[in-house]
Amino acid sequence: MIKEARPHVEADARGRDVRDWLRAEAVTLEKLKDLQLAPEPLAVFEHAEHVFLAQEEVPGVSLRTWVAEHFRDVGADRYRADTLDVVTRLVDLVSVAHAHGCVLRDLTPGNVMVRPDGELRLIDLELTVWQDSSAVPTRLGTPGFSAPERLADAPVSPTADYYSLGATACFILAGKVPQLLPDEPATRPPEQRLATWLAACAGPLRLPDGLTEMLIGLMRDDPGERWDLTRARGSPQGGRGAVGVRHRPSPGRRRRQGGSRARRPPHRFHDPGGRRTAVARVHRGRRDRPLHPAAGLGRRPGRADAILRTQW
Repeated sequence: MIKEARPHVEADARGRDVRDWLRAEAVTLEKLKDLQLAPEPLAVFEHAEHVFLAQEEVPGVSLRTWVAEHFRDVGADRYRADTLDVVTRLVDLVSVAHAHGCVLRDLTPGNVMVRPDGELRLIDLELTVWQDSSAVPTRLGTPGFSAPERLADAPVSPTADYYSLGATACFILAGKVPQLLPDEPATRPPEQRLATWLAACAGPLRLPDGLTEMLIGLMRDDPGERWDLTRARGSPQGGRGAVGVRHRPSPGRRRRQGGSRARRPPHRFHDPGGRRTAVARVHRGRRDRPLHPAAGLGRRPGRADAILRTQW
């Protein structure tokens, strides 16, 4: 894959633009090389003031796409079990990145790839910085997944990644971006409103109590009170063991067995908000599948689109 950054796009007051982001991503990929966390860098070159980064193409689909397609393909019960494994892998992935001094700053379902073997890889690391560097705070990020303190120019800290990890895990489990509209009047802190939303999701989605507690802990309003990844990995999951201990094979390694399945009536998925019930019919002879809330979500436009991608 070749990524291209054009001059003067998303330029700031210091004269930096997306070309600097792409150069920074190249440095990050080089530092993470051979760790199986991100694509392998191949080359960085310039032409006509455009900067190009050639990197390994990661096979598979983005985590955002996996959420919608996997729910459609395997149904609610199987999806629920598989998501616990994916959340485990995601916690492990961020843990290893932090252990090597890496602060991601833009962890989202669109910036994680799910390989055919079920392993995860980080992509689009142009905002990533290192804990031993004098990185300047930035408000660039993804609404719903970026920690709120980053909008106030808080210093770079791995605690912001804890919040993004919790938000991404919410999306995997519930199929919805945990971005709540503001209260009018604002009588409840965001943390309390998040807990209420997760409580509404926990029943229909049958989320283990320990997992809900972990999500709230990772996304606390006060960065200093957020759960660190060691605590998150040790959180109980309703009899499934601790987060970080895998009991199931990779989702991508499981394949459907031969033979036809009996046709069943349409399944229904109750919206976590309690307001609607949706049914989806899948073509090509498959039986009816429930509609996951993420099934209609496409790839978000925005900052990442400033850097063009070409696959050769």
